[in-house]
Amino acid sequence: MDITKQLEAYEVEYHVLQEEMSAVRRDQQRCGRMGVSGDNSDRLTKLKIENEALRRQKSELLDQLQVTLSIVCTFLD
Repeated sequence: MDITKQLEAYEVEYHVLQEEMSAVRRDQQRCGRMGVSGDNSDRLTKLKIENEALRRQKSELLDQLQVTLSIVCTFLD
């Protein structure tokens, strides 16, 4: 199903963003110990916003998938 493929793509993107956020946090911690500040804070904020948007999209796609599956099951019965 097209929705399933779309959901899988969003899931992969979600995990990539989580990895990027972890890397940014590690960089911030390392820079904090060294007394260095940078634009990583802005980047982290943007990634958090994008991550939340992806979570909402994933949730919406899961809802659509459940509705579609229930409709298909109804026609198969």
